[in-house]
Amino acid sequence: MKPARVVLAICTLNASLVVVAALLLAGAKSQADQDFAASHRAPAKAARVTWHATPADSQGLLPEATLSMRARPAPPVEEVSVVVTKADEPTDDELRAELQLALNRRYALQRTVTWVEGNDSPGAFLLCGRTRLFVFEGMNLNDLTGREAAARADVEVKAIATDHVLVNAPSIRRPDRRFDVRLELSQPPTSTYQWR
Repeated sequence: MKPARVVLAICTLNASLVVVAALLLAGAKSQADQDFAASHRAPAKAARVTWHATPADSQGLLPEATLSMRARPAPPVEEVSVVVTKADEPTDDELRAELQLALNRRYALQRTVTWVEGNDSPGAFLLCGRTRLFVFEGMNLNDLTGREAAARADVEVKAIATDHVLVNAPSIRRPDRRFDVRLELSQPPTSTYQWR
């Protein structure tokens, strides 16, 4: 058999398959259309009664679906009084306690260095996440650079004592107000020297 006849036979077979498939789809579609139309037939229209044509003594006897929506009066509007109350302003003590808790969570005080000589300032070692910081009196944490810059904040170190660091920082909820709070040691100090 010649290749041209093989190709012609294949094309004829394909064309006949397409025609059969088209006929089957058309029949299935028409059946689906008929089923849809049968299931969604519109009910018979009910007689419309306008609001004005309703007798006064038969209120509530007609079903709501038969009343005209355009002629129906608007429902009465009840006035609702909205009382706006001002949120309770937090007190200074609450703002200070909240700030102290937040700073002690962020900066863990590990050790203080208060015994210094000459012109050196007392210092403290803080831990902010994985970053170790060495801060000293009069320093603002916004001045940090390098790896320590991850701990930057508008926190000013005011004083360093043996068991805490006094810092001044803006309130979390009210940034326009600043408070002095203490960074406490994360662990109580242990003496490593024994005097003889």
